[in-house]
Amino acid sequence: MNEIDVIEIENNLYSIEDPGSRQFFAVGKDRVILFDTGFGNYSITEKIRKYSDLPIEVAITHGHMDHLGGLKEFDWCYIHEKDVPLLP
Repeated sequence: MNEIDVIEIENNLYSIEDPGSRQFFAVGKDRVILFDTGFGNYSITEKIRKYSDLPIEVAITHGHMDHLGGLKEFDWCYIHEKDVPLLP
């Protein structure tokens, strides 16, 4: 896989297949929840906007760069307090 692919797992639940990492997002009635942001080597917002224009909330599962590298596109996120020092 050389490209970033978005795969619908179930109705309104998607996987973003990034070489070396994987992110997930769910489209709800009033917002999108994004789990992790990848390495930040592409616009994750651009990928999600193809499926929804609702506000995006971000939840980081843990503080590794393949999970929080794309945070530069967002103003805030949910993250465990012990991982806060790892934020870019």
